[in-house]
Formats: sequence, structure tokens, C-alpha cells
Amino acid sequence: MAGVRGGATAPGAYRTIQNSIIDSATGDVIYGSPTAVEVPELMRDLVQRMNHPHDGHPGIVGAIAQFQLVHMHPLL
Repeated sequence: MAGVRGGATAPGAYRTIQNSIIDSATGDVIYGSPTAVEVPELMRDLVQRMNHPHDGHPGIVGAIAQFQLVHMHPLL
């Protein structure tokens, strides 16, 4: 990942700090993701679920995985 834009944020590595989505007009926190300490376990759980067979439609399984990634926001 050397030389990529955003290299100072350790691309490809789980975040080590808290991040939030903030309303730029008010400065209010709109969403606070799980803590950085929680990220590795949450990612392990997600990968474990994705590696096992599913009864659901692949599109639904993919949508759930995407939702979980957005919820965790594991990278900076």
C-alpha cells in the first residue's frame, strides 16, 4: 500500500482510533462507530459468518455484509 493517497491513515490496517460521522453544519455527532478495540473481533465474526454456507440469496448475504462493514467502519 506504499505511495497511495491517504497513506498516513495506514491503508489496509484496522483503525486504532474512534471515528464518527459529524454534521458539518452543526458539529453534532450523527453516528459513532464501534470502538477501535471492538473492530478486530467484529471483523472476525463477520468473516466467520461469510465463510460458512448460507441459506439466503447471495444478494441478501452481500447486502448484510456491506451493511456490517459500513456499521463497523473498520478502516480510516
